[in-house]
Amino acid sequence: MDERLRSCPVIRDPKTIVAARDSDAWHVPTTNMVLHIPHDSTRIPADVRHTLRLSDDALQTELIAMTDSFTAEFFAFASDVPRVTFPVSRLIVDPERFVDDAHEPMAAREMGVVYTATSDGAVLRSQPTSSAREALRRSPHLRSNHFVSG
Repeated sequence: MDERLRSCPVIRDPKTIVAARDSDAWHVPTTNMVLHIPHDSTRIPADVRHTLRLSDDALQTELIAMTDSFTAEFFAFASDVPRVTFPVSRLIVDPERFVDDAHEPMAAREMGVVYTATSDGAVLRSQPTSSAREALRRSPHLRSNHFVSG
């Protein structure tokens, strides 16, 4: 790869950039975009479901309230744009929260990286122990914290 392209301050991952050569000038696409879609999933893994204290009906209601439904479909037109999506509901682990609740303002409402309350303040699950919280964060369902496709 041409070192001028690699050293360009706009380019972080040269594999994702399509560059065209016009004489000695490199042209970078005008849109460097990644779609971030963290809360579109309603998936509750079966091995985690038992930790939630909600009935199936109450869980469905909470999923409706807390899911950014149809976000992925809204951006379907941009199928060539890389996207970061999250494979499970934010009720399991919220990828947009600080891992350390001491730094997360929503932890005061029991909605840190691991939610323990519902959107209306009801108990979602017991406060997990430190090891249970870490196990949720490192769950095989969440192997890379965020999942990139596109």
